[in-house]
Amino acid sequence: MATVTINNSANGVEEAVLSISHFTSDTVAIIIFTHSNNNYTIDWGDGVIETGLVSGVNQTHTYIGDATQLKIFANNGLEDIYSISNLGVNYIQFTGNISEFSQFITLSILISKGGLLTGTLNDIPKTLDQLHLSYNGSTYYNITGNVINLPPNLNSFHLANSPTAITGNLNDIPKSVTDFYANKTNLTGNIANLPPNLTYFNTPINSGNITGNIINLPSTLTIFLVSSPNTITGNIINLPPNMTYCEIGGSNTLFGNLEDIPSSLGTFKIDGFNIIEGDFSNVEASDLINLRVLGYNTISGSINDINKDWVVIVKGNNTINGDIANLSSKYTLIEGNNTITGSLHNITTDFYYLHIKGNNTIQNSGTKDYSIVTGNIQIDIVPVHSSFIDTQIDQLINDLNTAGLNNEVVLRLTGGSRTAASDAAYTAITSGGGTISFLPFE
Repeated sequence: MATVTINNSANGVEEAVLSISHFTSDTVAIIIFTHSNNNYTIDWGDGVIETGLVSGVNQTHTYIGDATQLKIFANNGLEDIYSISNLGVNYIQFTGNISEFSQFITLSILISKGGLLTGTLNDIPKTLDQLHLSYNGSTYYNITGNVINLPPNLNSFHLANSPTAITGNLNDIPKSVTDFYANKTNLTGNIANLPPNLTYFNTPINSGNITGNIINLPSTLTIFLVSSPNTITGNIINLPPNMTYCEIGGSNTLFGNLEDIPSSLGTFKIDGFNIIEGDFSNVEASDLINLRVLGYNTISGSINDINKDWVVIVKGNNTINGDIANLSSKYTLIEGNNTITGSLHNITTDFYYLHIKGNNTIQNSGTKDYSIVTGNIQIDIVPVHSSFIDTQIDQLINDLNTAGLNNEVVLRLTGGSRTAASDAAYTAITSGGGTISFLPFE
């Protein structure tokens, strides 16, 4: 792919001159929009000049020789260009200081996938209302600064930045912003001060403490992801009604009933000291696929009420019951004062993660075909008062080995041991990279 260095060598307002490095036969692409839909010209720098290019159409070029400059000419001058995009498999990779895009004096949209742009948030052209600098699988952007310096009328902001986090207070994000993503941040402040029409807020690596009550989240919010540390509180009944994704890391103190999860929610993950109650059978979120609730929760119900499409992680003082044979979820982690019964060999779903802790009486009283499992499998059965007997442990180890899951097995059981009857299977699993361990009673 070619690399373009943005530099400030524009000829008045008629042309932008960009430094370019590339390999011969590189194919690159760029999309340019003009305000008036007038045509524009690109001099690719290797002797090929294309005129009459149409606004908004993806332009590709395969280099036939050396080139050090790429020139863009707009029929009505550079002020006619309002959008530059390079998304796609083949694209021009920008490098240099982001401030140099200011030579396009009315630029409002800049979209780049992978590049070596540097600078600060204060260097971003103040005319922008959409800035998307996304990760391409190998390259992050080195953009730093405080969100108070973002363009005042910015609407959409996506920044895949590393290694330095952008900083600031939630109150200083421009009030015009409707979607905000930055993968590395140090943001603080109260969620009540988020932009009022925000629909998307995603800070997966945030080192600042975000506070507030979820009742004050913008009602328009559909996706909300903030990593720890945070101290957010409130009743989950007050989550925005159309939210589809909610992930809140940190030391939060949320409370409420499972039945009050918005019906539109597909992912609900909350960490901290939360107190969520309710019965699995009362969950009304029909699109829910990911449920993780940590804290001092008191969730109840039967394992039979856990939807087969859910990934379930619930910790606390829960009281889940039922027969393990009715397990339908492929990923289940349940801790608490649970009283689950039954035998592992009766599970019919192709589960790959099972962690159950509590006052359970789970056994393994028969043989099971684990070949239906694709990929890794982990089984943690951590009862407080009961355990597998040795012959049942032998059976489980032999079944897993027969399925050929050796290097993909993580097996942890409380109490009991195994016998020589599983020596060959044990050796095959552990020498192949799998792990088998026996934990003391708690």
